[in-house]
Amino acid sequence: MNQTSCTYIKAPSSHNIVFREGRVTETRTGPLGCSNYDNLDSVSSVLVQSPENKVQLQGLQVILPDYLREGFVKAALSYIACNGEGEFVCRDNDCWCHCDPKFPECNCPYLDIQAMEKSLERITETWGILYKEFEESDEFKAFYSRLPQNYFLNVSGIQHLWALDNLFQWRYEQLENSMQVLSSRAQRVIFKLFSLSKRCQRQPQVHLPRERSQSYWLSHIQSLLYCSENNQLGAFSEELHSCSCRYEHSPCQLPPPCSVGEGSACAACAPDNHTRCGSCNPGFALTQGACRSMVADSTENYLGFETDLQDLELGYLLQRADRRLEVFFF
Repeated sequence: MNQTSCTYIKAPSSHNIVFREGRVTETRTGPLGCSNYDNLDSVSSVLVQSPENKVQLQGLQVILPDYLREGFVKAALSYIACNGEGEFVCRDNDCWCHCDPKFPECNCPYLDIQAMEKSLERITETWGILYKEFEESDEFKAFYSRLPQNYFLNVSGIQHLWALDNLFQWRYEQLENSMQVLSSRAQRVIFKLFSLSKRCQRQPQVHLPRERSQSYWLSHIQSLLYCSENNQLGAFSEELHSCSCRYEHSPCQLPPPCSVGEGSACAACAPDNHTRCGSCNPGFALTQGACRSMVADSTENYLGFETDLQDLELGYLLQRADRRLEVFFF
């Protein structure tokens, strides 16, 4: 008998090789497999099953009468594909087991499903390890240590400095490539998991970590800069200029430095206190650590009145009533 193609089957197989009168005969129960049969004089095998669940019978079934062959094939498939717990049926290019009432879950391959779920668990663990290795890498630490501490960095500013750091970009591209491979593997496992579970009473629950894009890392770096006090890490809101800390009783916010830029932003932070302006852009005056316009935009923001009170006394009373008021005397 010539060598047969490789096949896969769940049923266990056994084989015996017998030497009689110079002839070598191998008897198998199960698939023929991928062995080389050129040195055998004969092979006797009960069943061979292909991945498409099409049956090629070798040996015993050849001597069966025609009227028994179809029943033999059905019985053999039901025994092997359904573990004797149901009848194997195919319809519309789909095959499954019509379960015996005693085995309502005969279509649910628990061992295979558990193997897929374990594979997803390992992928999830690797997912977290890749992110941790990136954050603990020398390139990440070097980039973070070079970030300026003497003025406030918004997300755009951090992104600009990121684009100038070739080593840090290379390390991030490594992370992205690894995550693409891992994500593709996870999708294949999930597809197979749901294919195996399509006739199970309980459907699998899949929970994968959320992929971290560049925008996540930009916000994370900003949080490391301004929300990492008291050995805890919070989430920084650029809009509110404040941190959301994990524990209310233990603040995590560091005093953010002043914002340097054009217009009303600071030209530079104060050298002795980075949270306050040290100098202002043209057209703005430094007042109580902040830059304010030297020319009023509108007279609606000012109150004018005449009184017999002295200027200093009036200013004191007004600011005592509302600390937000600024009093100018002309």
